[in-house]
Amino acid sequence: MQLTQREIDTTIELLSSRSSKTAVELAALNDISPRTLKSDIVNIRKWLKDAEVLLVSKPGLGYFVEGDDATCKNLLNQLLGTERLCAPLDAEMRKKQMMIQLLLFDKPISSTSFSDEYGVVKNTIIFDLQQIKALFTANDVQLIANHLGFSVAGDERRRRMLLERLIQENFTDYDLFMMMSKLTNFEKEASFNYFESILPPTFSIYYESVLKLIGTLLSEQIIHETTYFELFTLALRLTISLVRMIEDCPIGDGEELLNLGEQTGFTASLLSELEKIYHKPLLKAEYDYVYTDLSATTPVNVLELTSRMVEFVTQEVQIPFNEDSLLFQNLAAHLTLSLERTHHYLNGYNPFLKAIKKNEIALFEKIRQLIARELGLKIAQDESFISYITLHFMAAKERVGNGERKIRVV
Repeated sequence: MQLTQREIDTTIELLSSRSSKTAVELAALNDISPRTLKSDIVNIRKWLKDAEVLLVSKPGLGYFVEGDDATCKNLLNQLLGTERLCAPLDAEMRKKQMMIQLLLFDKPISSTSFSDEYGVVKNTIIFDLQQIKALFTANDVQLIANHLGFSVAGDERRRRMLLERLIQENFTDYDLFMMMSKLTNFEKEASFNYFESILPPTFSIYYESVLKLIGTLLSEQIIHETTYFELFTLALRLTISLVRMIEDCPIGDGEELLNLGEQTGFTASLLSELEKIYHKPLLKAEYDYVYTDLSATTPVNVLELTSRMVEFVTQEVQIPFNEDSLLFQNLAAHLTLSLERTHHYLNGYNPFLKAIKKNEIALFEKIRQLIARELGLKIAQDESFISYITLHFMAAKERVGNGERKIRVV
């Protein structure tokens, strides 16, 4: 059976929290009455039962799920993917897809082709291309227009760095789960992947080929010694390198070959296998591009950042968050993991972003202000990142209150 969008939101909340939720709390997610929620619960209970997970309700506690942790996690990832697929293609995503196409391929693309592909008028595409040109210029690459269409010129390495960033900005924990499922054969059946759906079909074909090759050569030792983020970066750069080599656009002069006697290891083995499959030379510059960490960042002292954040928000909103030791512990643990993802441009997708901004916009904006000051405007623009931090403060707000004595009705 299929769940409605409203039922998906409710199920995601139950699976992600794994704690009891009252009917009032669940109904508030979609601005419906507890009576309306009851009909949704019937369908949710049937859907979860088909996956061998129970939805339990107890007086005084509310609703909660009971099931195997791995099963619940898989169901949550599945629903998060569905949630994102329901979102329409907005102007920003359209421009991002256009930029990825322009950066990947050298053949000029006409405004008419873009107009037909995205189903918008040519004037809209021209306006998009003007904005794209400004962004490209800021990143030291140029958008070139001639009678054949639009193409990109500039340093190959800078071109790839921008391409990486654009692709990784849409990569989330759900996509990481899907990638690792393919690499380790956790899932026997093919699943639709939103991340792959935003990429040009040609790129997706090569990306799939690279993933299969990595999965073939991947050992238990490499899995234990390498983070999932590193495996993703490796797969992405291998695919970009392969596509650009097929376009006859290597990094550098394309003459110095890689000496496999000097460079061994997993990356060199992968490049060697790709050379055999696609008959492209094994270049040292391509090995350096794939292997070298191009996204080095200044280390962040998470404990000091957490302390400053709690003190800042306490002063700004006049709620004693600094009296809640649990907030400090949970927030520090969250930031330790989240900042690692942020350094790789990974987004922790939050399906309740709109609800958080609607109910706690002042708190949300104060946290964004602090993040912009401490970590920069780029990270502060990631609203999902900000919203997860806001959730920790919202939970603390329930514990410490608003400075007023609260009376709870049971």
